[in-house]
Amino acid sequence: MNYYPSGNIYKNLKHTHTKCIFEALLIMMRIFYLFLFIVLPISNCLGQNKTIKIAWPDNNVSVIGAKKEVNIANRSEAALYSPAKLQISNDNLLYQEQWQDSQFSDTRSLKVTNVVLESLSPSELKLINKDLVPAKLEYSINTSAARNLLYTVFSISPVILDNGILKKVVSCTITYNAQAFGRNVQQIPFSNSIFASGNFYKFKVERTGIQRLSKDFLNSLGMNTDGINPRNLKVYGHGGQSLPLLNERNNNFDPPQTSIEVVGEGDGAFNDGDFILFYGTNTEGYVPENDSNLNPYSDESFYYVTADGEAGLRVQPMFEPTGAATTTITTFNDYQFHELDELNPGRLGRRWLGNRFDIENEQSFEFVFPNIVSGQNMAVNIRGGAVSETATSLAVTLNGTVLNPLTFNALGDNTVIREDTVSFSIPASSETVTVNLAYNNSGNPSSLGLLDYIRINALRQLSGTGTQLPFAYDLAATSNGIGEYQISNAAGFTQVWDVTKPLAI
Repeated sequence: MNYYPSGNIYKNLKHTHTKCIFEALLIMMRIFYLFLFIVLPISNCLGQNKTIKIAWPDNNVSVIGAKKEVNIANRSEAALYSPAKLQISNDNLLYQEQWQDSQFSDTRSLKVTNVVLESLSPSELKLINKDLVPAKLEYSINTSAARNLLYTVFSISPVILDNGILKKVVSCTITYNAQAFGRNVQQIPFSNSIFASGNFYKFKVERTGIQRLSKDFLNSLGMNTDGINPRNLKVYGHGGQSLPLLNERNNNFDPPQTSIEVVGEGDGAFNDGDFILFYGTNTEGYVPENDSNLNPYSDESFYYVTADGEAGLRVQPMFEPTGAATTTITTFNDYQFHELDELNPGRLGRRWLGNRFDIENEQSFEFVFPNIVSGQNMAVNIRGGAVSETATSLAVTLNGTVLNPLTFNALGDNTVIREDTVSFSIPASSETVTVNLAYNNSGNPSSLGLLDYIRINALRQLSGTGTQLPFAYDLAATSNGIGEYQISNAAGFTQVWDVTKPLAI
């Protein structure tokens, strides 16, 4: 006989002993449910503490770098201490520590305290590229999934400028919370889809930016715009980036509604000169989970528009700070990339590569950064691969400067491709940045070189160029006080939209 925990379930029990046993079982079940649905979710969101200790090698100790053994005391140029943790080179200054985790970390909850600094030794100072040293401590945390396991990676700048003196970070304490989602939290309740009623019209967004939907365009989609209430116009869509791999990390069953501006809706009619403005994205944009700037599942991004139902979300005025600006911002970080998804060597998974280096062993790629800040360092990342029975390499030249090459070992058993990544920090000299790549097949004509991506982050003047100007200031996330953006050559601009949160612009 099955019993369920309801008010009078034991009315028919004849023996007091049996009744007591059953009451005890009910209490135990209630305690279990209390633990499962209340205690566990709360505990999973509580902060986690971890002590980070950076092991700086002694000056006279030889350490193994990424590709060769070096001796700190006898080497003046940069070396890489440990590929997994402490990374110090002419192009990189980073410490990373990884551990297996039980929950996805909330990146915004990270706090770093109890930071212990020490002076750098003379031999260590020789290894540091001072252009890479931040004025303030920079750090981040991120969790990713691999083979059904979660791994959290903590990154921190191991050297900072402390009162004008370079100091190394020896240890610190970090605390962070788990993200508020997962199997132990309340699931999104099911409800009728937005598509259950009304008329929706689908359209494609080919370029990220502010989109303009005119009356004629809506009519071309099949919408009858005569007599509609423009206040009910709504746009739905995720944008073109891929959804999270884990279904439990998806917070929307339906495409979410995005904020829009309907120019001319004040008179209650959608006239010939009226139109919709909204921020839409294509399938391009870096997603750390994919380590790619391209959506691996689709080349097209779609949105939906409707005039049925209730009033829609609108772009809201920003409430600006009332105090005086403490930081004046006249530059921004511009990010450009080259990436093609044309070949999957393993014919499975999400790793796609593009340009082939077999018939054309030398190829050139050009990037244009208008109003680039000359002399400021550009961050350049290049990733490629090779399919070859012998060791090969890919030479890199940027604006005539020869940089370190990508090197690929010969294929081994159960290996379909060898990959390598190089990172550089090089001063900008002109608005045009030309990257030349030359593949050395080591005399093996059957060897195949492949380019995954080229990424460049450069500093530009915050100045109009006659078109839309998307801009981001990377230091804003770690800066205190009130920042004032000053945009020059802005006569052609009428509005600035904060699109950090596309669903609440």
